[in-house]
Amino acid sequence: MGSKIPTVNIGLYDPFNALQTLQPILDAKVHLTNIHWRKSSVEPLRSIAKLPITFFEETPKNFDQNELGPIPKLDQVPVEKRKDAVLKMLSVPYIRCMLIQCNDVEAYRATARPLIREWYKSNITSSNSPVHAYLILYGDDSKAQHRLFEKLKVDFESEFTSDKCIFIKSNFEDPAHEHELWGTVNLAFKQSVLASFAARLDILRSFQTKLSSIDEIKENTTLFLAVQDGIASQFLTMHLFEEAKTEYETLRGMITLHQDNPDLFPEQSWSDQDPHAMEKFMTQLYLFPSSTTKVSLYDAKSFIFAKIFVIFEALADSASSLSLSSIRVAACLQELQNYIHEILRDFNTHPEDHFKLHEWAYMMVNDVLSLDICLKVATLEPDEAGESNQVSERFGELLLLQRSSLLDLGQSYDYFISGVLTDIRMSSVSERKEIDYEPLKKVMESEKSFQDHFILLTETALNHFSVSNRPRTVDALSIDIALLDYENKQYEKAAIVLSTCPEFYSSQGWDVIGYSLLEAYIDCLENMDEKCDFFTAGDEAIVKSELLSQCYIDVLSSLKMHENSLPPTLIKKAVDHLSTTTAGPGKEQVSDVEDFFAVSPDVYVTCTGDDIYQVNINLTSKIPHQISLKDVKLILENARGETLEFEGSSLDVCSGSCTVPLSTTAIQFGSFALATFTAKFGPISMVHIFDGESKKHVEVLPVSKCLKMNIGTSTEIDLNVKPVSVFIDTDRAITDLVLKVWRQSHTFSIQEGVILKSDNGHETPSDFSEDTISFDALEQNKSYEVIIPFITPENPKIKTLDLCASLAYKIDGSPRLQTVTKSIDPALSIAVSVQDIFKSDGLYSRFTIGVADTDLPVRIITVDLDESDGFAVCSPLKPGPLVAFAEQPGNFFFKIIEKADGHPSSEEFLDLNIRYREISEEMSEIWKSQLTNDLAAKGLENYIDILCHSSSTLKFDCNEYVLNQKLKVLNVDMFLKSSFRAIPDQDRSLVYSIFDERIQNGVQLSYEDLVWKDKLLKIKVLIPCVEVIHTVELKTDSNQNHMALGDEITATLDITSLVSSRVEARSEKPDGKKLVLFQDEQSPLNRYSVEVLPNQDTWLINGKTRFVIDIDKSDKKQHIYPSVKLSLIPLRVGKLALPKIKITNMNMNSKNEYLMEVDYKNESETINVISGSI
Repeated sequence: MGSKIPTVNIGLYDPFNALQTLQPILDAKVHLTNIHWRKSSVEPLRSIAKLPITFFEETPKNFDQNELGPIPKLDQVPVEKRKDAVLKMLSVPYIRCMLIQCNDVEAYRATARPLIREWYKSNITSSNSPVHAYLILYGDDSKAQHRLFEKLKVDFESEFTSDKCIFIKSNFEDPAHEHELWGTVNLAFKQSVLASFAARLDILRSFQTKLSSIDEIKENTTLFLAVQDGIASQFLTMHLFEEAKTEYETLRGMITLHQDNPDLFPEQSWSDQDPHAMEKFMTQLYLFPSSTTKVSLYDAKSFIFAKIFVIFEALADSASSLSLSSIRVAACLQELQNYIHEILRDFNTHPEDHFKLHEWAYMMVNDVLSLDICLKVATLEPDEAGESNQVSERFGELLLLQRSSLLDLGQSYDYFISGVLTDIRMSSVSERKEIDYEPLKKVMESEKSFQDHFILLTETALNHFSVSNRPRTVDALSIDIALLDYENKQYEKAAIVLSTCPEFYSSQGWDVIGYSLLEAYIDCLENMDEKCDFFTAGDEAIVKSELLSQCYIDVLSSLKMHENSLPPTLIKKAVDHLSTTTAGPGKEQVSDVEDFFAVSPDVYVTCTGDDIYQVNINLTSKIPHQISLKDVKLILENARGETLEFEGSSLDVCSGSCTVPLSTTAIQFGSFALATFTAKFGPISMVHIFDGESKKHVEVLPVSKCLKMNIGTSTEIDLNVKPVSVFIDTDRAITDLVLKVWRQSHTFSIQEGVILKSDNGHETPSDFSEDTISFDALEQNKSYEVIIPFITPENPKIKTLDLCASLAYKIDGSPRLQTVTKSIDPALSIAVSVQDIFKSDGLYSRFTIGVADTDLPVRIITVDLDESDGFAVCSPLKPGPLVAFAEQPGNFFFKIIEKADGHPSSEEFLDLNIRYREISEEMSEIWKSQLTNDLAAKGLENYIDILCHSSSTLKFDCNEYVLNQKLKVLNVDMFLKSSFRAIPDQDRSLVYSIFDERIQNGVQLSYEDLVWKDKLLKIKVLIPCVEVIHTVELKTDSNQNHMALGDEITATLDITSLVSSRVEARSEKPDGKKLVLFQDEQSPLNRYSVEVLPNQDTWLINGKTRFVIDIDKSDKKQHIYPSVKLSLIPLRVGKLALPKIKITNMNMNSKNEYLMEVDYKNESETINVISGSI
């Protein structure tokens, strides 16, 4: 395939036969170099290094003889002649020269001058296009010739400037003069060429602008194309390649826009075209050689491609380096690829043309890639090509295009390349015809030569794509070669490539292809010897069975998304292989369960009658065969990182959707989330980690049937011991119980004295060792409380204890395990205070019993103070149950009398027993009872534990409950909605409706049948003891109820002292410490100070206001002292309290003053003082 750039034509008119002599001289001396052109004043300057020219002879036949006058405007030419006018303009040379040769002036006048005038009139004045004219005189250096030249210039000085008349001497005596002459000629020619080019370009642009309206283009489409072609050809002639390329691309766009116009491009088949027309279009100057020429769509596209190809070829040849040249070649090859695709698309509608069409495509690629510039660039090393490795990519793309055509032709010969993936077509096989292209004839001689050439094209393309960094294309082409090796039973060679190809094609969305390749790869592995290099090469040998297992795993995992894409036989082979294959330790292949099944565990846990907890796993399998899973586990995890496992030793998963149960006998209650699902199938270790939306929450609620366990505060509390209790309710006989209790974040030490208490009050000491509590057995249908004394570090900031209790037990010999976690508040809900009053006849004690939390009232059932050996207790009244509110405690009075025959000790204690219930627990029990009845009416009573858990956050109106005997929910929307996830779907809505209705309506109390569990608080009350009781009375005149301000009143102070009989029983404590507020070691002192406290604002006191009394404490009798007379004068009006009397033990320090008690008889008595003026 040759190419040619058009040159600038210079026409020579030779009426005197001088051309033969001057032609060699002109060719040798005229060189148009270093030409500079600017599109406009704002555009950069473009340089043309060398502009080739062609001198050709013009004869009178070729004279323009323009009938419309000198250089007519194209828009003034009749419409039918405009296209012809454009073509004539383009055919006119840029410069016209007339060669003159005469002996003297006379001969010139006779012959030359008339011819010059005629020539100028025909070819210059009436030219079809702007043209510059020159007169060239050829002669010797004689004076006659010089006179002739001067005469010539004078005669035509108005037509030709001085530089347009050239005198070429046959013999230059002065070389400098000759050099100067030719320099002037070259300069003048360059200016004339540029001027002619610019003038023609202006005419064509102006005419094109006037034709640019839609109507004009529609009516004169051919003319519009011809003008655009003329503009492009002018740039190409001037070697302005970039501008020429742009104009030809514009012309191509116009043709594409109008290619569906049947008037412009009638529909033709490929048989109507010349497949070798490219040779012609390489040298053809214009798209329309004449005004009558008809151009087909194929011709038009081929002409434009030929011109653009020529431009790129010229740019590549003139590039300053091979790297730049390769860029131009790459662009040229891209144009070729686009051109071939366009032609194939335009003519592919006729099946009878397919064969010849693909032969033409093969030929085009082959001829272009055989060009010297292509061969030169194709052999460049990557370093030489620099950044222009794109040329290798273009070579590869064209080779693939050529290979595609080869495959299409091969099908006509029944030559098939089985399994080729990069050339898939939907069209039918082309009809076989005779091949005209000689290189292709040799390829199609036999199937072997065809296959060898296919491999050659593929390998060559693969090398080019490797250079151009197209790894995916390299992989695809490698697969094509591998499939040929597979068909030829070269399994090891094919397996090397096919080992990665299924994954490649699946990632591209070509699933059918990927699975076909996977099947081929598996077939290769099965037919290969395990001792071949494929398995043994490398640092670590590959086990054939493991590799096959991985392939079959890929087969089954693909079924989830593409169940219809895999051959059934391959699926069956995969299931059979994996079912019968096992993996050694550490050799299992880990896969995600979701690759094989859709896993959806239920979010609720159920319990069987034997305390086996169960959760269902919903599996959806696309595998059309039964799969047996081993060691199935579902692991749940809570916020503390603790796990709960449900297991199944063997599960059969069938095709479609199925539900399989997993169970556990070691249960832990609380809120969990799905963590991990694991299973084993043959050599596969399946693991699925739940995350995101799939990490659903699961509520594991205490719904055990045989044994229920809970942690709480003890029902029987002795303040001397700090216990916590584990409550156990049995429905079946339980044996071999082992209980552990611990605190999650702090030390929790269980103390000796653990007691197992049954609901009938029977208490049994429990075996305790190493923080483990053991029981032999528990009877059925019983309630038990394990009272556990403990020690734990105190922290004022921590109000609650986070406790865990784990109970291992057996039901009919089958082991079970329950773990409960609960946060409990060890503080008592009840508060007790005592006030003691000593009287001469005994001790009076008032116990005030209220609540520790103002929001939690308690019901006080009984309050008893037990007698002891030394003291008797009596109470005026034993009221029935009463409710203690925040500021309304209960008061209970007891009189403590020393027994006459008793033997009281110095540290006598009485037992105070308070039996009570928390109102919140009462309301919870009533709420539970009512919900149980509601559910039982619908046969749903087995969900009562779930509803109780959901109700744990509800708050009830205590006032409404106590005063109106009605249970009313205050926070109706605050129940634990998550608990309902533990109810199966089929019952959830009904259970919720029952629950919601009860929340809205509350409960009207009717709970006589409820059995209450009271709490018992035991407090050891130490009997306070005093040595002396002083009775003080300030007596006034009983007849005076009131008195006047300033009057005097007489008062008598009487004091009587009584010494306690328990003084002798006192003894020193072993540790030598004193008891504060109670009797301590005996004091020998017996002197007391008595003082009447004056109040200067109230009373003026006259008399003995301070004195001392002495008592012999060994005398157990009543000491009566002489009365003291006082005079009292009030100082202000109003009700005035009598003066205060203060008695102080003078021989004891302040902390022992409480061994003495003062009984004021009339401490609260007042006297009404009035004004004396009334």
